[in-house]
Amino acid sequence: MPFLFQPVLADLALLIKVIFLLVIMASGIVRWIREAKQPPAPPQRPGRRPARDPLDDPMEHDERPRRQPQQEEIRSEVEEFLRRIGKGEPEPGRRAQPVEARQTPPAAGSRRPRQIEMIDETGFGVDDRPRQTHRRTPPQQAQPKPLFPPVPSTPPRQGIERGESVAEHVAVHLNEDQFRERATHLGEDVAQSDERLEAHLHQTFDHGLGSLAARRKVREQEDAAKRTAEEAPNLAETLLGMLSSPAGVQQAVILNEVLRRPDDRF
Repeated sequence: MPFLFQPVLADLALLIKVIFLLVIMASGIVRWIREAKQPPAPPQRPGRRPARDPLDDPMEHDERPRRQPQQEEIRSEVEEFLRRIGKGEPEPGRRAQPVEARQTPPAAGSRRPRQIEMIDETGFGVDDRPRQTHRRTPPQQAQPKPLFPPVPSTPPRQGIERGESVAEHVAVHLNEDQFRERATHLGEDVAQSDERLEAHLHQTFDHGLGSLAARRKVREQEDAAKRTAEEAPNLAETLLGMLSSPAGVQQAVILNEVLRRPDDRF
């Protein structure tokens, strides 16, 4: 019996080896397919430069002692705050006394120049004088200019008043006379312009009427000529009617003999 099972066991071991190899190959193929489907990885950026050691910078050596008092002060405040919280003490109000700003004394060469006070004649300084408030006046609207210049009107005067010279009185009367003369000429100008307008209108209407009459006469002559041409008998129709009858043919032969020149007789 054991000899019968030996070939079966050998075949089973060989089958297991084949299955194991197939599994390894399948896993490798699956891994290769996954890597092929994945997008390519972005290029790696160059690493950052290491931070510069402040001990290597001489400027940091100079600034470091200046920062130490401030850092120690902040550290002490934080430790005090944590200590109070750990003990359960009520937190006091905000800082009772603000930290005084460090004021650096001004340099010896940077002194403020003295201000010179100006005093005018009134006895007040230029800056101490009472200031006058100036109110803005509203802008005046521009009045439209008249189309015609106004005629100076003079009140009627009777005689020469006291304190008035004779020259002024004569000038007033001359102005009145000039105004009357202008008014008279203005009436004459208006009358002349009316006459000129009326003459121009008459001339225009007369010219229009004359041209209309001439056009009407020409049109009547043309109509009469057309009417005469329509009423006159047509020569072709007359000859056709004459040759359509024997009497008409006879008349045509006689007319031909009468109108033809007798060349054979000369």
